[in-house]
Amino acid sequence: MSAERRELRRTPHLLIGALAGVGLLTILGSGGGGIGLPETLTLSAEAVGPAQVNLNWTPHPDLVTGYVVYRDGTSITDVYVSGTALSDTDISPQTRYCYVVYAYLALYGEVGRSNSSCVQTLAAGEGWSIETVGSGGSPDLVVTDAAIHLAYDNGMLMHASNAGGTWQTETVDGSAGATPAIGIDAAGALHVAYGDTSSYDLKYATNVTGVWIDELVDVQGDTGFSPALAVATDSTIHMSYHVWWDGPVATFDLRYAAGEAGSWTTTTIGQVATNGGDTAIAVDSQGKVHVSYVAGDVECSVVYASNVSGTWQTRSLGRCPLGHGYTDIAVDDDDHVHVVFQGYQAADATFALCYATDAGGEWVDAQIEAFDWIPGAVSIAIDGTGRVHVSYADHNASLKYATNASGTWDTRFVDVDTLANAIALGPDDAVHIAYSAQSGTIRHAVKR
Repeated sequence: MSAERRELRRTPHLLIGALAGVGLLTILGSGGGGIGLPETLTLSAEAVGPAQVNLNWTPHPDLVTGYVVYRDGTSITDVYVSGTALSDTDISPQTRYCYVVYAYLALYGEVGRSNSSCVQTLAAGEGWSIETVGSGGSPDLVVTDAAIHLAYDNGMLMHASNAGGTWQTETVDGSAGATPAIGIDAAGALHVAYGDTSSYDLKYATNVTGVWIDELVDVQGDTGFSPALAVATDSTIHMSYHVWWDGPVATFDLRYAAGEAGSWTTTTIGQVATNGGDTAIAVDSQGKVHVSYVAGDVECSVVYASNVSGTWQTRSLGRCPLGHGYTDIAVDDDDHVHVVFQGYQAADATFALCYATDAGGEWVDAQIEAFDWIPGAVSIAIDGTGRVHVSYADHNASLKYATNASGTWDTRFVDVDTLANAIALGPDDAVHIAYSAQSGTIRHAVKR
C-alpha cells in the first residue's frame, strides 16, 4: 500500500476512535442520509488509443467528497475527482495497466472501492511517421514531388515547408491567419485564403511574385468564416466562405469568390439560415465549381452546391450534429464528386462519419464509422485510381485514417488528442496528414 493511501486511511480510524463514546451509528447513519457500510463500485477501463484509457465507474450512493484513481497502485489524480469518469493519457502504447477507484468522504476517509480493471493500450499508428512542425492550429497542406507545404494559424498566418530537407517556418501575415486554406498552382506558387478575426474580412496571400503578399478579398458584412480554396488548372483561384449579417435576426450567406491577386469577383450562392459552419470547395477539369458546406443550427444540414448547369444548384446530403458540422469535398480525374461529412441521425441520436458520391451517375451514400458521441473535423483526398482517403477526428478526439482502397472501408488509428486535420496525397500515393494537437502543436504524419 502506498504511503499516500496509508495516510488517507489513518485519519478515519483516529476519528472513529475519538467518537466511539458518542454513538458511531449517528455518524454512519442507518438510512437517514449518513454514510452507511463501505460500497463496492463498478469500474470499467477502455483503451481508445496508444496513450489513452477511458475510465468509467458507478457512483457512490451517498454524497461523497470525491474519488481517487489509482493506476498500478499509484494515484494519478492530484485532487479528488468529482465525477465518475476520467481519461488517463499519461501512459505508453502496448502496455498493460490496472486501475482501482476509491470513494472518499472528508473527515471520514475511504467509503468505497471499485473492482480492479485491467487493460492494454493500443499500438501506435502502425506505419505512420509523425513529427512536430510548429505550434498553432487549423493546419492545411499541399504536397508536391519536391516538398510539403503547410499553412496554419498561431495568431498570425504561418507557412512551413520541408523544401530544404528540414522544416522551416515563416510568417506570411503578422496580423491575421484564421482557419487558412492552402493551394498550389502548376508553376509551384502557393495561394492561401484565410480570415481576419479583428476586422472580419476575407484575406488572400500568395508568393506568386517570389515574395509573400496579402490583400483583402471581401469586406462585405462580417466575412471570412470557414474559408476554403481551390486552384483551377488555369491557375484561377476559387474560394468559398460564409458571411454573417448582423441584425434583429442574424443570418449567414454562403459566398463564392474567384479571380487572382488584385482582381476578385464575388457571388452569393445562397442564404444558410441562422448559422454557417464548415465550407469546402473543388474545381473539376472543365472549371466547374463544387462546394460542400454546413448550414443551419437547430436543423443542421450538409449541403452540396455546384454551378455545373450554369447556375448554382443545391442538394442536401444529410443532417449534421448541432453546432459541430464538418465537411470536405474532392473531385476525381473523371470529374466525379466525393463528399465526406460528420452526420447525425435525429431518430436515434447517433453520430457517424458519412461519405457521399455521384461516381455511379446517381448520388449514393455510405457510413464509414459510427460514434458514441460528437466527432470532429474531416478531410478527403482522391488518388489516381479513384480510391478515397479520409482523415478525421473521432468522438474521443483521436486522429484516424479511412480508405476504401480494398473495396470496403478500412479505418486505422493515427494519433491521440487531435483537433483540426487535413489530408493530401504525395508521390506514389503516400498519405500525408497535417493536424493540430490539443497540446497546441502542429504535426505532420505520413504513411508510405
